[in-house]
Formats: sequence, C-alpha cells, structure tokens
Amino acid sequence: MRLRIATVLVGHERPSIFAAKAKIDAFFEAKLPTAIRTTVMVDNSRPRCELERLDAHAVIVGGDNSIREFSAWDRGLAYLDRTRQNPDLIHFATSAFDSLYTDYLDRFSGDVLAAAFQAKSVVGHVDYFDDEIKILGRDSQHWVRTSFFFVPREGVDRLRSVVSFERPEELFSGDPKEPFLPDAPISKGLQDFIISWLTGGGTGQGVVWHSRFDLAIETLPLFEAKTVAILNEHMLSLRLRELGYPVSDVSWLAGQLAEHSVEKIDWHRTWQAQIADRPA
Repeated sequence: MRLRIATVLVGHERPSIFAAKAKIDAFFEAKLPTAIRTTVMVDNSRPRCELERLDAHAVIVGGDNSIREFSAWDRGLAYLDRTRQNPDLIHFATSAFDSLYTDYLDRFSGDVLAAAFQAKSVVGHVDYFDDEIKILGRDSQHWVRTSFFFVPREGVDRLRSVVSFERPEELFSGDPKEPFLPDAPISKGLQDFIISWLTGGGTGQGVVWHSRFDLAIETLPLFEAKTVAILNEHMLSLRLRELGYPVSDVSWLAGQLAEHSVEKIDWHRTWQAQIADRPA
C-alpha cells in the first residue's frame, strides 16, 4: 500500500527548519519513496498568522512558541484539519531530530511504518527513567522521544491537543533553589531527574544534555520552559497509551518484522521487554 504521511516539522527560524526538511525528504526518499507526503513546517519565530506555500506539498506556518514544539505541533495539526487532509500517519519531528543518539533512525523502513499503521501503533525511539515516576497522578517510566516519531491519524484526532501542561503556575515556585512547588503534580523523583538533566550530570544513564546550564534567577524562565516541554513529551506517550494505541520501539519492531509477520507480533509487549529485545 502507498502510505499517506503528513510531516509536521517544528523549528525556530527558517534556515534550521529548511535544513531539517531536506534531511527528512532524503530520509523518505531512501526509506519510503512511494509515500504520498505532505509537509507542514511550523516556525516558532514567526507570528501565528503567517502562512507561506512552498509548493503543492509543503507549507510553512507561524507558531507562537508559547509551549515550544507542542503548541507548534498543534498549529500544524490545525492546518491539516482546515485543509481537510486525511493522512494515514502523522510524522512529528523537530529540527533537532538528528542530535544526540540517532542510530534508531536507520531502523525505520516502509515495512515498519506499514506495520505500525496496520496495528494502530505509535512508533519511535523509546526512552525511559531508571525508576518509576508519578505525573498527574499516573505512574509511568517510559516515553517516545518526540523529536521523530509516527502516530496513526485517528490517535492524533482523539488527543485533540498534544499539549498536556500549559499552566506553569501549577508547577513552579519562582525560587531557583527550590524550583518546584511543594504540591506540584509530579513526583520528587521526576523533579530530581529534570533538575539533573537540565543543570547537572544527566540522569545516570551515561547521556548528558548538550545545553545544560546553571539554575539561577536569570535562567529560571528557560528552566521552566524546558521542564514544561519534558512533561508534555512524557504525557503525550502516556495519553496515547491510555487511548489504546500501543507504543512500539522502532528498533524492537524492526527486529520483530525480520522474524515474524505483522499478525504474529505482540503489539502489547512491555516496554522493558522491548528494550531487552532490541537488536544489537
């Protein structure tokens, strides 16, 4: 089958977005040249009202950067709705998709995406915390990295919005020494993970964020904005799971398809088992 795929690519300023688009176009040409594609680029440095058509299959629209990539994705999805496009899969991407660990990108293929569509599964790279955390009253530990992943269109429709956290006053104290409110709706373990990831030595898994900074009154707005993005990333996977869309690690799924038909894959295999069974 020829999959219809809509890419919603988010970035900040034209050069980086267009550079990312060129890489994504090359990705699809190599991996899935038969796909029927649409690309909506959302530039968070431009006003919301702006829209520029690049060609018959690509536009660039303005975002407001209110909730970083998440509000921008909502802008792109709203454009798809207005133009009555009905893709099989929504491809979410950011202009920084090829930073940090990227080997998983090689695991995507036409077979992987067709299988995910057939099984109504989210597919991307699964990240996880070493310990379980609590977020908005839910226990969780893993999520799909949101810089590059695919979701069935009906799952996106049922979400209504990819934004889960949008009120920082419910989270933050305004004090860089104790940045979270005592009754913030996230566990102490998650708070510690976030502080370590953004301002310290990472989360203990041997990976350190490339843009970490010291937490001070001057950097508090940046800390709060990045924290909201982290929480929205985690909640997006959690909400999709709650709606009944299994989350498949792309490396695990590629390995499964090398040995099994789509019908014989256990689409509800636990994330721990998926990580353990990732091909080397």
